[in-house]
Amino acid sequence: YRLAFAGANGISNRGTIVSTAYNLFEPFRAAMAERKDEAIRDISFQEGRFVVSEALSINDVGTMVGYSSNGKDGSAHAVVFDGAGGFTDLGTFEGMPDSVATDVSDTGDIVGYAYGFNDEGVVGTAFLYRDGTLIDLMSMLPKGSGWDSLVRADGVNNKGQIVGAGIYRGEYRAFLIDTKA
Repeated sequence: YRLAFAGANGISNRGTIVSTAYNLFEPFRAAMAERKDEAIRDISFQEGRFVVSEALSINDVGTMVGYSSNGKDGSAHAVVFDGAGGFTDLGTFEGMPDSVATDVSDTGDIVGYAYGFNDEGVVGTAFLYRDGTLIDLMSMLPKGSGWDSLVRADGVNNKGQIVGAGIYRGEYRAFLIDTKA
């Protein structure tokens, strides 16, 4: 099975690339390529006609993260891809059917966001996945911090520092949380 189109989303220091690939009129597929590869390889979950997935980040240990649906319902969850068509589902939060893993550190911290809909539209919650637990980043802030919500987490480094975006006193702003301070 050959994928015709692709866009790179992340690269490790070893040169392994994770990407989104697709054929016209078909769902996005998680893919990867290494220096020795002549073409990208589909690493997405293969069952079901309407599986959609994207590999968004890779660390220097080779952990690949993104999201995938299971082919049975419309929801997609944050996942760790195994590189051979399987994945570990990281889950989501109550009331938010979908989630996305956006970055992974070499120490294994994974960040991203869960999202869903309410009467006002789309709502999102930034998360940290550490030691098998999905953690709402708002729970890591002191009361009275001024943050109304942390909407998405986009990056994490090996020091446990997380960056993303949220609502601070009614305005959309960038944040940095040091989880090991």
